[in-house]
Amino acid sequence: MTILYVLLVAHFVGDFLCQSDWMAGNKSKRLDALAWHVAVYIAAVSVIVAAFQPPSPYQYVELRGFGLFVLMNAGAHFLQAASTRRLTARLWFIDGIRVKNEMWSTPIREHYGANAYEVAYNDKRHWFFVGIGADQLLHYVTLFITAGWWLQ
Repeated sequence: MTILYVLLVAHFVGDFLCQSDWMAGNKSKRLDALAWHVAVYIAAVSVIVAAFQPPSPYQYVELRGFGLFVLMNAGAHFLQAASTRRLTARLWFIDGIRVKNEMWSTPIREHYGANAYEVAYNDKRHWFFVGIGADQLLHYVTLFITAGWWLQ
């Protein structure tokens, strides 16, 4: 399996499959949830990438390079997610249902409390998905650049 495919699979597993519902629901509001998401993400990416690397006589150099690869991607993932988290949350969630340009209280908010939200079905939804796509693109570019540097 080439490193490109390994990175794509590792990113998907770490960023989506290993992310808990709590992390996904809170990383836009709480730094601890974001930190846990990044820790789980980088652990998954590290294990998958390390598992698919062939052994080499230069293991010390590769291990040091691999450590820098992991640290750079952990830091970049945190910074990228931290910078896009509030924007995407504003584009996806609303505090009430907008009907004929008036804000009404929602039954879901009354039932679940102050932290409950409903998905916004408005003109901002498209930009939410554009933001998510841009975030994913940044993650992939970072992974590819750092892997290229590490493996050269």
